[in-house]
Amino acid sequence: MKKTIVLILFFFFCSFVVAQRTQNKPKVATAATMKAGAFINVNTPAYPQSAYSIQDLIKNVLITGGSNCTANVTNVIVSPNLTATNTNRSWGYFNKGTTNFPFNDGVVLMTGPANTAGNSFIPNLSGNLSTGGDLDLANALGVANSELFDATYIQFDFTPVTSEIKFNYIFASEEYDGNYQCDFSDGFALLLKKVTDPTYTNIAVLPNGTPVRVTNIHPYVSPSCPAINQQYFGGYNTTNIETNFAGRTIPLTATATVVPGETYRFKMVLADYTDRQFDTGVFLQAGSFNIGVQLTDPSGNNLPSSISICEGSSQTLNASVAVPGATYQWFFNNNLIPGATNVSYTVSQPGVYSVEVHVPNTTCPGNASITVTTLPLPQALDASLSVCSASNTATFNLTSAQNSISTTPGVTFRYYTNLADATAGNNNFITNPTAYVSGNTTLFVRVIGAQCSDIAELQLTVEAQPATPVITASGTVICGTGSITLTSNYTNGNLWSTGETTQSITVTTPGVYTLTNTIGSCTSPSVSVTITGSADPNLQITGNTSFCAGGSTILTATAGGAGNTFLWSNGVAGSQITVTAPGTYTVTVTTPAGCQFQQSVTVTENPVPAVQNYLMNECSVTNTFTFELTSAEPNISTTPGVTFTYYTNLADANAGNTNNITTPATYNSGNTIIYVRVSNGNCFQIAELQLIVTSTPAPVITQSAPAICGTDPVILTSNYVTGNLWSTGETTQSITVTTPGIYTLTVSEGNCASQPVSVNIVQNNNPNLNITGNTIICQGSSTTLTANVTGTGYTFAWSNGSNAQTTSVNAAGTYSVTVTTPAGCQYTASATVTMDEPINIVIAQPAQITCINTSVTLNASASTFSQGQVNILWTASGGGNIVSGANTLTPVVNHGGNYTLTITNTFGNSCSQQQTVTVIENNQPPVIGLTAGSLTICQGESVVLTASGAQTYTWVGITGSGNTQTVSPSVTTTYSVSGIGANGCEGTTASVTINVVPAIVSTLQDIQFCKGDSGTFDAGAGPGYTYLWNTGETSQTLQVDTAGTYTVTISNGVCSVQLTAEATYTPIPEIDEIIYEGNGLTINVKDVTAEMEYSIDNGINWQSSNVFGNILGNTTYYVSVRYKGVNCYATVEYLTFFVPNAITPNGDGVNDYVDFTAASKYKDFTATIYDRYGKEVFRSAPARTIWGGMYANAQVSTGTYWYQVTWIDPISKKTVIRKGWILVKNRE
Repeated sequence: MKKTIVLILFFFFCSFVVAQRTQNKPKVATAATMKAGAFINVNTPAYPQSAYSIQDLIKNVLITGGSNCTANVTNVIVSPNLTATNTNRSWGYFNKGTTNFPFNDGVVLMTGPANTAGNSFIPNLSGNLSTGGDLDLANALGVANSELFDATYIQFDFTPVTSEIKFNYIFASEEYDGNYQCDFSDGFALLLKKVTDPTYTNIAVLPNGTPVRVTNIHPYVSPSCPAINQQYFGGYNTTNIETNFAGRTIPLTATATVVPGETYRFKMVLADYTDRQFDTGVFLQAGSFNIGVQLTDPSGNNLPSSISICEGSSQTLNASVAVPGATYQWFFNNNLIPGATNVSYTVSQPGVYSVEVHVPNTTCPGNASITVTTLPLPQALDASLSVCSASNTATFNLTSAQNSISTTPGVTFRYYTNLADATAGNNNFITNPTAYVSGNTTLFVRVIGAQCSDIAELQLTVEAQPATPVITASGTVICGTGSITLTSNYTNGNLWSTGETTQSITVTTPGVYTLTNTIGSCTSPSVSVTITGSADPNLQITGNTSFCAGGSTILTATAGGAGNTFLWSNGVAGSQITVTAPGTYTVTVTTPAGCQFQQSVTVTENPVPAVQNYLMNECSVTNTFTFELTSAEPNISTTPGVTFTYYTNLADANAGNTNNITTPATYNSGNTIIYVRVSNGNCFQIAELQLIVTSTPAPVITQSAPAICGTDPVILTSNYVTGNLWSTGETTQSITVTTPGIYTLTVSEGNCASQPVSVNIVQNNNPNLNITGNTIICQGSSTTLTANVTGTGYTFAWSNGSNAQTTSVNAAGTYSVTVTTPAGCQYTASATVTMDEPINIVIAQPAQITCINTSVTLNASASTFSQGQVNILWTASGGGNIVSGANTLTPVVNHGGNYTLTITNTFGNSCSQQQTVTVIENNQPPVIGLTAGSLTICQGESVVLTASGAQTYTWVGITGSGNTQTVSPSVTTTYSVSGIGANGCEGTTASVTINVVPAIVSTLQDIQFCKGDSGTFDAGAGPGYTYLWNTGETSQTLQVDTAGTYTVTISNGVCSVQLTAEATYTPIPEIDEIIYEGNGLTINVKDVTAEMEYSIDNGINWQSSNVFGNILGNTTYYVSVRYKGVNCYATVEYLTFFVPNAITPNGDGVNDYVDFTAASKYKDFTATIYDRYGKEVFRSAPARTIWGGMYANAQVSTGTYWYQVTWIDPISKKTVIRKGWILVKNRE
């Protein structure tokens, strides 16, 4: 019986129950799991082999080395017999894809659907093949066949042509999880026998003869489950990639000795142990099952399908079938090789070689072939090295000749002192090729390529080396930009570090200069000389180079660096001298290195300039003027060669700073004093320049009139009271002019006179203005008034706003016009316009002539005019007819048409007015229309009838006079309506027929089913019914397996109705608590609403009572509950945990310890044991759940011990307490 650690896990079932074991450590997808290509490919369409039948998969994938006779493999069967089109088959083809799985591809066999072994992440492999055990496998594993489930196998017969068969496989299982690998012996066997033998031999065994099964290959799990054959365990699948199995073995090989020509039966079989959970699988490497000829090298190693040999070499091929009486025939490119009939054949040229082996007692020969290609030798050219030396030996860098020996990419070089070692390629090579000491000799270089090698000779030569040269220098220090000459003691063969090759060189920069001498190919050791430099100290003389007469100046010499000395041309030593006389002065500086440098300066003596003050007075229209200050310079100083600088204050002028006036030629200023610095070198005097600005008059002439109009004079006036001078000679402020002309005015104030201003006075004559035109008009008419003038160029302004010479007026009143001459003179005239008494015609809107009103009276009574002084006349047109009153304001008419009224005054201008009115004749009967919202309706529906064309309606058989009616006929019915229009005329009768179709009837109801099952909705049948479900189905019934709301639209071509129904899951009862006491088990359920049934054997047997007896301790029960008559039920796994009342820890394997492991998985688990005095001798820990009667690493004394175990029941969430006495009996 399996001891399950995880005690309780809920599952829900519908119609069937799956095993209840759970993973100790549930698999969780990792980042690597979710990457594309993380899993091997199993039965995927991308590989043609995935569609192979079982026969093709065995013959074309698993088996190699066979013969060309298909009869060598027969009777291929698979169980369960699922074809290649069944996606849930237990067998198939796998390919490692982009993973690191050890086998590239092959055949997979599994106790569940083979495609779950890879492709993508699956948390738990627990497939169900619905098969039982396999007797052959049970015998091979040594277990009862009743304990095996989901067995699957592949079996075939074959006839080998070799004496040994073998193939490679990997065993994998989901049982590699916690302690399951210690208890669940899922296993695998490769069974072989002659077809005539009664029993099989299992060749899938470890070297120690142990069968391959989970419990025989695993690492350390716990003290009670130590490691077994751990060296064959490949590891746990901790990253959940490549396959979905929890763990697997390393690649294993099965071998067997067979008799060539004998027919054997081979059976690969696999099964789960004790339950159908946690699948197991085996991966068989493609091509590893060899039943025929295999080609090997002389050492017996299998050769691949193609090999390469180097040019000029050979390879011996051996046929692996060493069977007495076997015959051989070798072929080259499918052509028989005469005399090649031995077990071996040596090849030396490229091509396809094959062998055909005939074994006694077989009808099919074995054969094998191999493709041989030749590889080119790397380049290996003879080369030489020479080294200069003072003796007869030298140190050579042999690797420096590699590019001369071979340019083949990727080659390596080995250097040998003799040809034999180089040919052998042994380890007697030179180990220090970069520093090899030798005299003149020949070495042998082995050039090693990727596959092939060749040998070249390397000649070493030692040459004599010249002595070190001697350098003679003309000096050791370069002063400033000077130079030094260096000379070699050799006339030829020189090479200076400057690149020059002459015997002497001239250098101008400090530094180390090196010389070597070459004679032949040998170069002497180098010799050097150091040249220093004394840089130019940048000698400078500072100080004023001019001074005023009677004064002096100081000259100062400076130079870079320290320790310099100075000597002046006047004999003064030191860096500074005082000069009182003009002339040229030179200073010489000597550096600490003895280098001398000179600098000179010329000093001049300047006279002091003579200056006098000056005044500048200017006129301006403003209070400022732009002065040309430089124009005053001849008046300030006449000393030759002086410079003038202008300042606004005396302090800046004395300082001679840069706060001077920068634009003296255009200096804008008011009244002020400017300070002028007159300089001659460093000698200067200050003069004052006074600036005065006098205002210039700005006269303006105003005139009393724009011109001399007729004979009226014009008065001209100046804006200045005095200082005026008119062009007439007058000096008064105003003058009177009577003749046209230009008059000029000039105004003077002090020394400043204004610019002359002028005005042009013109004279215009009277234009003799008068108005002409008709001054009497009728209402609604107009007249044109014209302003008549003599001359041209005038402008006009009428009192009504018109600016033309003529204006049109249509109302009585006085109208005036003002004429303006070109010079601005204006003249005005007026005219009065009168109008006859006005006539205002007003005609009321007439009524229509209809079927009710046959005549109407026109009404113009609201018209106004001069009573008794007019004529009235009505006229008809457009079909109109006046019955009476044509000379009155209210005539009677009886036809539609146009009627015109004319009223004419009988006085004055006989003015008249007209107005026309139209009478409409509306006596046509209306055309009645009748429409329906739908001409065909379903029974029970309504439709709206709409009439049109009239004002009131009369419905046949329906009350109401409106234009709409809502009707609900139960049978096809015709409806009629007539009506009277707004003109009182009665119209036609209109009809419409409404066709009635029978209503849709449905029997759709809500359904309920178990989750995982399905239920069927029935929408009901009817004539011409069509259906459309929200799932897209169009049948009358709909089978669903998911709870939810479903809708169906039923149509009969006319009517359509949408119905809704609910699909719900049958409720699953929830177990509240399981109580295990004595040998009884009580099951309590939450919220019991109906009669219940209970089971403790995976739902096989049910009872109405919730109490079970004869319960075994420490036994796993699968407890299920359901509502009576319902297939859905809940199941939990429950372990009847108990502690034995006695242990005998003597190591015999029986009652050696108390095991609390099963309960340790619960929340808040604790287990403690005390001796009878209350001393604690054991306390559980995560890694310590077993007590074997030990305390402080010693056996406790025989006696009784008190235990207490507590945990939280995961169902009831209550604390469970187990306590009692344990008898420990030791051998003391």
